[in-house]
Amino acid sequence: MPKRTLTEISGLILLHLKDGPQKKTWIMRNLKVDNRTLNRCLDTLAKYGLITISDKQIEITEKGLNFVNIYKEFIQLLDRNSNKKQREG
Repeated sequence: MPKRTLTEISGLILLHLKDGPQKKTWIMRNLKVDNRTLNRCLDTLAKYGLITISDKQIEITEKGLNFVNIYKEFIQLLDRNSNKKQREG
């Protein structure tokens, strides 16, 4: 399995939070990331106002939800272009 970038992990965090607030340990287990990596991603997401972090849970903001929609479109675009190149190549 190729190593995921912090951007990919951050996108996955937002996708998971879209379904509702989560605890940090739940995110860490489900995304299979270590505490240090998760903290880096969460700090960046909070810095840009995409999530809020309280003592008990992490929640996506309205800005974060908007970002998730754009992120999903971006991933779909990349997948379509990748599939197109495979058919041509």
